[in-house]
Amino acid sequence: MRWWIAVVIFGVGSALVGAQGPPDKGHEIGQYKLFQQNKLLIQELVDHTVDISLQLDPLQRVETSNNIVGRLTQEIRNAADRQDAHRVVELGQHLRTVLKDGIIPNIVTARKQIKPGSDGERRLFKDCDLTLSIIAPLDGIAPDDASLAKYREVRDLLREIQGTREMVGNAIK
Repeated sequence: MRWWIAVVIFGVGSALVGAQGPPDKGHEIGQYKLFQQNKLLIQELVDHTVDISLQLDPLQRVETSNNIVGRLTQEIRNAADRQDAHRVVELGQHLRTVLKDGIIPNIVTARKQIKPGSDGERRLFKDCDLTLSIIAPLDGIAPDDASLAKYREVRDLLREIQGTREMVGNAIK
């Protein structure tokens, strides 16, 4: 179950380097700012991932994973606002991985361990609701400019995230 932590750290770090898009001469300042943003994002993700690796309780892992989901969602929204389809796709793929390989398996594990009607069950529902509310802002993302090269990929990825969102909801049943 913990193998996904290494995958997330490596994958997100690699994607962030690649998600910078093609080089654009004359925009060195913008590239520097993007590098700084990526550096901060990678550090945050590494810190949260290390925290997750130390936690034995699946509910604690879900709560900490929600920090990663929130940060990735924020970065995806920022990229969408800039109409940066490449970055939306790259970060969205990592969000999907965190949801499918991190959040959902821990919800399923917690569900099996928690007694119905207990405080743990209420906490589980609260954590699931939080996950769903964190990614809800992605519902409204769609690049305005249909000529963006990645438009179809963005639309397809957001559809996949929507499906993953339904899987989160189903995992607590």
